[in-house]
Amino acid sequence: MKPFGLTIVLLGLVATVAALFVEPAAWSGARLGLTVITAGVNLLLLFIWLLVIKPEWVRVAAEAYAERLLEASERL
Repeated sequence: MKPFGLTIVLLGLVATVAALFVEPAAWSGARLGLTVITAGVNLLLLFIWLLVIKPEWVRVAAEAYAERLLEASERL
């Protein structure tokens, strides 16, 4: 899922930057603020995908899920 997530984030950044150049109204007032916020959120998500989401981090959640699933199957 990591390549998919990175692709979506990068497409979001490209779309945000493209909006600044394609639509002149994006440079005015509230639209500029919204564009900056959107770019900031995309950058934050990019750093999360690159620095936080690692195989070891996902493995902890996967193992906990597997344990709960096996416990539930023993009760059935």
